[in-house]
Amino acid sequence: MGASLNCPCTRKRRTVKRDETVFDRAAKNRRHIRDTMGQVSVKQKLGQRQVRELQRHVSFSEPEIHDWYHEFCQSTHRSRKDSVYLTEEEFCTVYKSVYPGKSDDFARHIFRTFDMDANDRVDFREFLIGLSISGSDDAEKQVSWAFRVYDVQKTGYIIKEEMTQIIRAVFKMMGVREITDNGETKTPEDLADEMFRQMDKDGDDRISWKEFRDGAKANPIVLRLLQCSPPDKQGHIDEGAEGEVFT
Repeated sequence: MGASLNCPCTRKRRTVKRDETVFDRAAKNRRHIRDTMGQVSVKQKLGQRQVRELQRHVSFSEPEIHDWYHEFCQSTHRSRKDSVYLTEEEFCTVYKSVYPGKSDDFARHIFRTFDMDANDRVDFREFLIGLSISGSDDAEKQVSWAFRVYDVQKTGYIIKEEMTQIIRAVFKMMGVREITDNGETKTPEDLADEMFRQMDKDGDDRISWKEFRDGAKANPIVLRLLQCSPPDKQGHIDEGAEGEVFT
């Protein structure tokens, strides 16, 4: 099952500023293939009532919502409107198409945050809301979403094992075993230990929402790890990206 999310945001001016997500990058790759092969597909659209309902939760314009729905339907390979959803496998395929390493572990964690009703599938409403939040330039929304990524067990707190698990998944996805930070080589375990110690202000071996929010402001690497840029076609990371972790 291939990734076919042909992002409308690469063709139209966005309604609001939004950071590029993995789905945008996958879309660019897919659109390039379509243009190269001269492929044309029939547009699929939602009803006006459905669009208005979605716009209560996201800042996408009506044309952008229709474009995303069209690509979402193609990605799921399902034709009936009442059965259009992404499975975890299909969700992971998008990440595999843009990252050099083993991305399944990380993609499953992101899938968990998109799957709001925890039914093991992401419908279009969940997808659009997840896309809007994970790529938002609103700092509070980004931190809230990041907390849910790290809170693997959904307890309302983050323990060190959870933080380590997420950072390991990021390293695997980027195809690296360690990074160099201020001249010091760090493994996922080193980075998790350092970040956890900085955030766990009351020393109770868990990070609360307030500790995480304050810690993310003081050390934004906790967010940047979840937003690392995929390599370009030559396998290089964008060194011009602000705060890039994997350079």
